[in-house]
Amino acid sequence: MTVSEFCKIVFQNHEDIVKKYKLNHSRLLIEEKYLVRISEYLKTIKNKSECEKYFKDIISKPNMDNGKIYELLVYAWLKTNFYSFEKQVLIPTDECLKKHDYYADGKFEGIVFDVKKFGICFPLYDNFRNKLQKEIPDYFITVGGNKNLDTKIIERELISKVPDWANRLLSEESKMLGKDYMISDSTYGIEIRAHSRKNSGGIFTCISETNITQWAEENELYFFRHASQFCCTKPYMIICPFLPQDFPFGNGDITSTYYAFRFLCRRMFMNVIKKKDILLQAACDGHAKDHITLQDAARKLSAVIFLDISEEWDYSNCRCWIYINPNADFPIPNYIINSKFNLLGACIDDFKYDNY
Repeated sequence: MTVSEFCKIVFQNHEDIVKKYKLNHSRLLIEEKYLVRISEYLKTIKNKSECEKYFKDIISKPNMDNGKIYELLVYAWLKTNFYSFEKQVLIPTDECLKKHDYYADGKFEGIVFDVKKFGICFPLYDNFRNKLQKEIPDYFITVGGNKNLDTKIIERELISKVPDWANRLLSEESKMLGKDYMISDSTYGIEIRAHSRKNSGGIFTCISETNITQWAEENELYFFRHASQFCCTKPYMIICPFLPQDFPFGNGDITSTYYAFRFLCRRMFMNVIKKKDILLQAACDGHAKDHITLQDAARKLSAVIFLDISEEWDYSNCRCWIYINPNADFPIPNYIINSKFNLLGACIDDFKYDNY
């Protein structure tokens, strides 16, 4: 779908919008089904300037790396399945763990929520490979090995140091028989290979493996990078939209997906809550108030929702996993769990018999 075609399905006065923003016929690198779903939601917004703002947010970064795409797909999901919700809700500093006021993504039934696009580890490995590929265009790059690293380590030690990895990869020490190059790095458990395009016959392979429990351990603080947003006067939840290709554990298997998310949430709800002597500000969120510990923050997260936004779904094919924090200071009321989530067919885990 082109920018102008997207404009046409969103706005009745699309010709005026095309002229106003000087839109062209360049293609949006976003699947049409997502754009259609978003357009249906945007058409429900009565405030014209607000609708135009969201439209500009999308076309300014017209690919699936744009977090606004995921945010709008979550809003569309909420609009379809819930009675009503507020967007961009002001949360004063005395009602959250942040030093300053901030705007949460939304609120419904008294529950504040923020949308956090899934980016735990796996998409970052792809990002690293793509950046390395740009540095070494004459070879085809693969990144294999163990893929369980902490997200912060991938960002700090791999992605931010791509030129160094490229130089190391093309060094004499990394040269293999033939014209390929390979690094096996024991520190980060990865194997990087530069495949000769001329000698490969067009076939490039690598082997990767993940350990679901190690992945959860390494990334237990992932959502705490923004823990200063957690509310301290009312229930607060994170809605985490994702695409299956960004999450290789499942491979289409709902059971595997459920357990992967469960291991991660169990560590957040039952392990991080023990860290009473570690300050949130020093550990992972510099926007947090000075005296807040990881234990304090862990008690303010009421629930996490993982939402597969790749397809529209109903009760029979719901791909929504909800994990309730049994140690939350402000638990989500049972009537909301039952009326808003159980009736959608969501998979709900409250750790009722597993909180020790």
